[in-house]
Amino acid sequence: MSLFRLDDLNREVEELLGRKVELASKRGLKPRVRPYVMRDLRIVYEA
Repeated sequence: MSLFRLDDLNREVEELLGRKVELASKRGLKPRVRPYVMRDLRIVYEA
């Protein structure tokens, strides 16, 4: 997924949920923060 598409998707999800969100791939997370993000993540849609 391109950065432009990720940005578009991020805006769409924020509008749908009415709150700020941050989208990232698992590979895009730094190893140091990955456990915390994975603990708190919420799957809204899974293909």
